[in-house]
Amino acid sequence: PGVQSIRLLPAEGAAKGLQANYILSNGNGELELIGPQGRQTVASNAPAVQSFLDRIAEKNREQYLVIGVRPEGYVDFEAIRSKAELRKITVGYEPLEPDLKVITPEFDQGATQ
Repeated sequence: PGVQSIRLLPAEGAAKGLQANYILSNGNGELELIGPQGRQTVASNAPAVQSFLDRIAEKNREQYLVIGVRPEGYVDFEAIRSKAELRKITVGYEPLEPDLKVITPEFDQGATQ
């Protein structure tokens, strides 16, 4: 109660030391792709999603993916998770409340907030 934002932190455990990439599944087919190239909002079926996952998969040993999923975004979350697992990307997820602002770590090559 009263929490207005959440900060996603770099991973511990198996993904510790790897570069994080984020996808926020907001619902209604809207995704936010967040990585070293910056942050963009796209439709869940946009070619940019495939490119984003391919870029992570190419550097599989150095990167991982965190999927933030809002209650309305569960269907898109399942589709993204399947695509990421097919590419053998290390995946984690974080359930998110509908109105919660998400703050991600900054990248060396670009802003993510």
